[in-house]
Amino acid sequence: MGVAIANQFPQITLSAGIRTYARSPSASSFLPGLAGSVVGASILQTVLDGGALAAKKKAAQAALEQADAQYRSTVLTAFRNVADTLRALEYDAIALQADRRRRARRRRPASPSPAAASSSATRPMSSC
Repeated sequence: MGVAIANQFPQITLSAGIRTYARSPSASSFLPGLAGSVVGASILQTVLDGGALAAKKKAAQAALEQADAQYRSTVLTAFRNVADTLRALEYDAIALQADRRRRARRRRPASPSPAAASSSATRPMSSC
């Protein structure tokens, strides 16, 4: 967007240089010649553009807003994915704990209930 704004202002170019010229075409290039300096400047400004520079500025602004919206969407999607993954890990941890409890219950030997123990103790022994 900065380029589009900068294009609306005049473009100024400055240049400078030093040149040397030989005194005559037959003179040796090792002999001192005439020295001169060159200084130049130019200013370029678009006078009539039919609104092209303003349209380019608006297009650059729209592209910036689109990139901002896309970035926000990407960040929100990333946060959503992290939250979904954390929820899935929490669910898996709960399911794993429940599975471990079930297995632990299956491994324990069944102890007789107090009612079963008392009924067998009060039963009379049969004689043979």
